[in-house]
Amino acid sequence: MPSLEKLEFKVLLLQECDHDLVPIYIAQCLNYDLVAQGETISDVLNSLKRVIKTQIAVSLNNGIRPFSDFGPAPAELWKQYDSIPDREATAFAFTFATDIEPGDLDAKTRSVSAIGLTKLPV
Repeated sequence: MPSLEKLEFKVLLLQECDHDLVPIYIAQCLNYDLVAQGETISDVLNSLKRVIKTQIAVSLNNGIRPFSDFGPAPAELWKQYDSIPDREATAFAFTFATDIEPGDLDAKTRSVSAIGLTKLPV
């Protein structure tokens, strides 16, 4: 399996309310249909990072390329993302080398990094 050096993600951030009408953020990854939620933008991005890292670790432990079995998010979410002006986009980045416990990833994959671009509708 080739080493993964960089993964890129486009993320649509949505603000909704839970059943108690408390605002929550939803982070919808568009490249791969993954979703997370949190009380703040920081919380939801950290939650999405955990989802991504877990999926990478599980895939590699099963000998498959991460996200090879995930399709993209539905087309209507891509359209919503594309309709948001770039001035409202925020980049984020993180590496897996410092965030995943030793042994979760094989030696060739310890340098995996991820970059993403989030957009929040106004």
